[in-house]
Amino acid sequence: MCTNHDRINDWVKDVLTVVKIGDLLARHGVLVPQRTLHRYCAERTEYRGRRGATVPIVDGEPGVAAARWRNNGDEINDSRR
Repeated sequence: MCTNHDRINDWVKDVLTVVKIGDLLARHGVLVPQRTLHRYCAERTEYRGRRGATVPIVDGEPGVAAARWRNNGDEINDSRR
């Protein structure tokens, strides 16, 4: 893999995933296990995994979102509470 370091580094800078980088290496005849490639990218390039893949949310009270969904977004008027 060291012979392909510049190529791998360029792909990391282009924000490609390790899976895609593995596919591109395979096209050039270099077959590397995904875990090995991931380790190499993490240790020897600027690769830091997915960026911005998740969105943090604030959880509300249990059942409130589901109840609002059932009522088409209307406020809940439940006198039993």
